[in-house]
Amino acid sequence: MTYEEQKGVQGKNYELADLVSDACDEFDEESKHYSDLDDAVHEIADGFVPIYYWDIAQYAAHNHWLMIDKPDTCPNSEPYKQIQANIYEHIVGGIYEHIEERNEKMN
Repeated sequence: MTYEEQKGVQGKNYELADLVSDACDEFDEESKHYSDLDDAVHEIADGFVPIYYWDIAQYAAHNHWLMIDKPDTCPNSEPYKQIQANIYEHIVGGIYEHIEERNEKMN
């Protein structure tokens, strides 16, 4: 089965860019309900981190750097938690980039 066929069967493509894009869309919709911007960024990013081993493994398989990089938040924990932390840090960074781009457009 090709990658494209698997993508269609599973309904997910496990691309981090899609995960970040979805998190940014959620941020745009929900950030007005937060009094602290950083709280919004971190809570939304946390909500987009996969929790099931299958999904964590698929993100790692499609984004090899997730298995190699040591995350700042938990460098000495179990491998699956390191992958989750790398995903979390990537999403947080993506949301902050989105905020910066949005602010630049407004100025």
